Amino acid sequence: MATILEKTDLLERIKQDLEQTNVDISNLKSSIENGTMKDFEDIMPPTDDVNVRVAQMYRVLSFYGNNGNEKPIWNELRNCFTPSAIMANNTYGEPIRLSVDRFISLFRSQIQQNDFPPFYVRELNYKVEQFGHIAQRFGGFEICYYDKNIENKKGMASMELLLIKGDWKINSMIWQEETEDFKLPLRFVL
Repeated sequence: MATILEKTDLLERIKQDLEQTNVDISNLKSSIENGTMKDFEDIMPPTDDVNVRVAQMYRVLSFYGNNGNEKPIWNELRNCFTPSAIMANNTYGEPIRLSVDRFISLFRSQIQQNDFPPFYVRELNYKVEQFGHIAQRFGGFEICYYDKNIENKKGMASMELLLIKGDWKINSMIWQEETEDFKLPLRFVL
């Protein structure tokens, strides 16, 4: 059985994640306490930094457990992508292409069925190429499980982003997990 973070550990982890992505923690706390948090834009403002947008996306993909507010905030994930974005998992040789809404639907279903243990996504090294309002980001990631009996997974992700009205959005994301045949290059691990 997977180890679920204690509430204080979870809150500390979320606080650290929010600090790393420049989210206004005091606004988030007061919005939650007084019940006025109307939308994800209250806690995830637009960003003109490619790296902040990708860090936000990885934070949202992290799954802290199946206890109430520990589930991903789906609208926050949608906010990281353009409405027509495509996500593709190429780990198994034949790409699995999904819209963001389809990805969320599958992820939500797996959470409801307790199909996977809590994890967080940790970004490794990356490279960004940018020209005007387009950017390409290629980098390594690690899926870290809180249950120490489950081996972490590493992989590579390639993302294309668009700057739309001063806000970076991911337009496509392709990822592949590491296998025996395909190991991460050291430059993306260190």
